[in-house]
Amino acid sequence: MNRILLQVAAIAVASPAYAAGGENVVTGMLWQAFNLLLLIGVIFYFGRTPIRNYVSARRREIESNIENSASVLSQSENQLAEWNARAARLDGELNEIREGARQRAASEREAILADAVASAERIRSDARASVAQELERARETLRNEAAELATDLAAELLSRNATDEDRESLIYEFVSRVESESPHGRSS
Repeated sequence: MNRILLQVAAIAVASPAYAAGGENVVTGMLWQAFNLLLLIGVIFYFGRTPIRNYVSARRREIESNIENSASVLSQSENQLAEWNARAARLDGELNEIREGARQRAASEREAILADAVASAERIRSDARASVAQELERARETLRNEAAELATDLAAELLSRNATDEDRESLIYEFVSRVESESPHGRSS
């Protein structure tokens, strides 16, 4: 086979040299056309199997790439559909979260308001109790001051109007009362 290839190559190289030797132009062109056809025939004969194998392998590779691309496209479309579904669910979940937050805020506002009202009522009640206590203290202070003034006034009146006999009688009455009330002072 290599021998045939060498002969074809020798003819292909010799033909242009022969054509340049003085033949007419038409014959030279015929030889060149023959050489071209011969060269194409040799390339086709010897190259068809490798070319066929290359084209076949390339076709399989392209088909495989198309199948892989179709698979990737299908997966991508499924992923896109899943993400779109998630996005739709997220919108719903966000609305639920917002509504829940509004409800919690409303209930917390009501609880805070109720606590504030209760605290205000406790403060009012404590203030009333404090006022009542202060009023009672003031009354007690006034009573004590009135009693002291009455005692002072009575002492002054007694000292002005009482006689020595009245004083002795008061002392005697006071001593007898103290003795009668004292457990040790009683005679049995």
